[in-house]
Amino acid sequence: MQGFTTPYIAEELYSALMLQPRIVGVIVALGIIVQSPLVFLILSSLLLWSAVVPTRNPFDGIYNYASHGRAGSRR
Repeated sequence: MQGFTTPYIAEELYSALMLQPRIVGVIVALGIIVQSPLVFLILSSLLLWSAVVPTRNPFDGIYNYASHGRAGSRR
């Protein structure tokens, strides 16, 4: 918390922030299970793209696509 108090924490913002680590964790687990270097190569290219061009982050695109169908949700 670093000394800041928050009376209300929006759960939808937390879930949006945690989408990328969850996807990366699942892909890492999948890569470990199947023992395929291709899985890690694809993951590393996705993470490199996210770092080089943050405005075109594929994980943000996934979140926006998934949340677009819910009524009353913010993008």
